[in-house]
Amino acid sequence: MKISHPLLYAAACAAALMSDCTSVRPPIAPEKSGCTLSVINSSSYTITAVYFSSTSASLGTDELAGSIAAGSSFDITDITAGTYYLRAVRASRNDTAYVPATVLADGQSYTWTLTDANFFGGSTGNATVSVTNNSTTTVGWLYLSSISGTLGTDQLGSDMLPVGNTFNVTSLPAGTYYFRAVHSELHDTAFKTITLTAGQTYTWTLTDAAFTPANGGVRKFMVSNSSSFAVTAVYVSQSNTTWGNNLLGSSTISPGSSYTFSDLPQGYSNVKVVTSDATRYALHLVYIPSGGTDTLDIDDAGLPTSPHGSLKIVNTSSTEIYYLYDRVSGTSSWSDDMLGSSTIPAGQSLQINVIDPGTYDLYAESAGGTYAELDGQSITAGELRTWTVSSLY
Repeated sequence: MKISHPLLYAAACAAALMSDCTSVRPPIAPEKSGCTLSVINSSSYTITAVYFSSTSASLGTDELAGSIAAGSSFDITDITAGTYYLRAVRASRNDTAYVPATVLADGQSYTWTLTDANFFGGSTGNATVSVTNNSTTTVGWLYLSSISGTLGTDQLGSDMLPVGNTFNVTSLPAGTYYFRAVHSELHDTAFKTITLTAGQTYTWTLTDAAFTPANGGVRKFMVSNSSSFAVTAVYVSQSNTTWGNNLLGSSTISPGSSYTFSDLPQGYSNVKVVTSDATRYALHLVYIPSGGTDTLDIDDAGLPTSPHGSLKIVNTSSTEIYYLYDRVSGTSSWSDDMLGSSTIPAGQSLQINVIDPGTYDLYAESAGGTYAELDGQSITAGELRTWTVSSLY
């Protein structure tokens, strides 16, 4: 499954604009030489990633351009000879098949056939995790991953798990899973590692103690706006690359006013404050105490104009965008995939906030190879450029 790129955040899409689609597809990855691996998907789910790593400790590189539908196969060619640890990830379940220490030799072909039994040790997928929310706040997200340290898939989708309700995650193969539940308003997180056997039903009961510090202190953080700009977005994260939701929602911190956020994670956190035109921002490391309030005061000097430009891609087509490239206009070399592990689903948008000023050609491509291109787009410091992709050909 693809997850959010550090420099991207999603936004609602708007009006349509036809794009010019007239160029040769840029390369996705450097050429390799050596052997071939045929991945045959005989499982009941689509395979969305095949990772190669030279060590067992790292996930490695996703060598799959697109996906492998159930009953289909995919050849990965020109692989450099060596010893690899292979992992395949399936859609929906986000579970993993793993092959350790596989030696691939020059000039040889290998076949890796994947069935349901290869994913999590041979279960037919009949285990269940029953999650009961006995906390005092609605759970807005329930993430499930088979890989430690990754977010995985939100099992709730567009639904919520209200207080006192239960949600069942069903049809899970046997194996070890990493769950995290996130409060819809407080954004506190509860973590749980669960190892399932075939046919087992496991009950995870969520209480306030699972989400808050043991001392139960009220954790507050105030943003005081002493600048001449309206603040429309405040993000608080213990990571400086993944920011999550705008804690202001539809609210605004007008010049001369302040806003207090309650029940935030205790300890050091990164705070990003963004103005209404999205051209000025501030990044700060703050300490959010238990049982107290920390204050961040923002003035004009602390909200410099970004030295970079921004690009917003609005996908009004009916096709999900998997790859995005740019190049300086008048040159022939395309950039690496700017989306990384993210995509832009139909009807959604993404914004890239750190682009050096200049004139660029833009290229968007689907998993099936259809594409759209727009040339000669000028991106200037502190300004936002929007490209609306209405069709891919």
